[in-house]
Amino acid sequence: MEAMVGKWFLCILVGVQISTGFAEAEQDEDTLLLAGLTRALEAKPHDTKIRLKRGLYYLWRTFDYANALLDIDQVIELDPRNATAYIARADVYTGWDARFYDPVKAKVDAEKALEISPESSEVFRILGDLPGHPGMGTPNDSFRNYQRAIKLDPSNLLAQVGLAYTYSKEGTEFHSEARALNHAQKALQIAPGETLALEALGDLLTSGEGTRTDGLKLLNRAIRNNQRSVGTFLARGYTYLTWSMEEEWAEIARSMQQAGVTVLDTIRGNDVLFQKALKEQGKDCRLAKALRDFDRAEEICPHSSDVFSARAYALQNFPGQERNALRCYNRVVELSPHDTEALVQRVEFLMANPQLMIDPKAVAELGEEADLDAAGLGELVAERFPIVSKQLEADLTKSLESSPTANVYFLRGSMRGSALRDYEGAIADLTEAIALEPLQPSYYEARASVHEGFGHDEEADADRARISDLEDLD
Repeated sequence: MEAMVGKWFLCILVGVQISTGFAEAEQDEDTLLLAGLTRALEAKPHDTKIRLKRGLYYLWRTFDYANALLDIDQVIELDPRNATAYIARADVYTGWDARFYDPVKAKVDAEKALEISPESSEVFRILGDLPGHPGMGTPNDSFRNYQRAIKLDPSNLLAQVGLAYTYSKEGTEFHSEARALNHAQKALQIAPGETLALEALGDLLTSGEGTRTDGLKLLNRAIRNNQRSVGTFLARGYTYLTWSMEEEWAEIARSMQQAGVTVLDTIRGNDVLFQKALKEQGKDCRLAKALRDFDRAEEICPHSSDVFSARAYALQNFPGQERNALRCYNRVVELSPHDTEALVQRVEFLMANPQLMIDPKAVAELGEEADLDAAGLGELVAERFPIVSKQLEADLTKSLESSPTANVYFLRGSMRGSALRDYEGAIADLTEAIALEPLQPSYYEARASVHEGFGHDEEADADRARISDLEDLD
């Protein structure tokens, strides 16, 4: 059976093109179509074509992954040789909703679809998607499978979009902005006005200053076409965020500092000063627009870890917003407990913001005018530092089990030396970091500090001499 998820998807949307930009009208259209499919299923409960059509609509249009999975599972139960259903289920397992995210299961389903339909364009498209997830392959695997998918069916929209993003990845042998844009444009030619095609081309165009405005226009069109598109809201939000970093961030931070952000604000948070600083930027404040887009993405898919990662990135650099950023990092880890990168990001953020290790309840009784100087802050941090550091050490240990990188060894070694007073553990970790990246001066400096802190001056001098050697090489 030919697996045609992309074409099924297009057929569904062609019949329900939304002409209005109002969310209420769009939701009515979605409701009407889903109600029609549901009535059809009531009349023919074993009709796999109708059930799969509804499942795909849930998946691609309304982002209701729970109902999508229910329908797709039933299709597979009724028709175990339905390759399209296996591909659709793999898309659920690699989609936005972290509750169902499982790339290992997605790979199993993709391989099953390949067994059933070895010459299907959509099979190779989903195989091309998989390496975008940890441990599922390399960019070379993506490139090869997307090329195969397009060779089998040049009109495969999702494969064209996938190949566009493969070409856009910096640091790979395939990187080519021109080719990335070319394939995104082909996707739009295949399905003019289709949300995914508009989003892909718009996303790529917004990465360049000269084409940012054109890219935003396409992203706006994509949102008018489907106001439930999680990826489009995130793409537009990141665009506004990047723009804000270039032109607004310094002024917003300065405004907050002038308003008098206190140590207590950095411990407990201060939304009032932050919102006031945003308002001072005027109605076109790009950071405010970015946060609204991230909020909208969360409304659509409240279990997307990408949404909380985006918001954490947007908030973490503003005084008084560190506590909110930490809440977002915590939510990412809660939604994606096996995401080692998320664990490491939270550790790095906490190490850079030790005041967040203080429980806000510990300073709840202090008034707004409390005189909490650097020494007082340090005392409060010291009370919590060993306890929190043990938790963070566990996070880093978990990360090392699947991703033994130099940076993670460096972070754990630094923490073991400074907070946990574990000399042997710290030296072992930092030595491992140096073995993996022997030209990184900060690793030698960290190890020298641990040696020095424990009275091993000769070893500390040797590490600092190595730093001098590395500086001479530069």
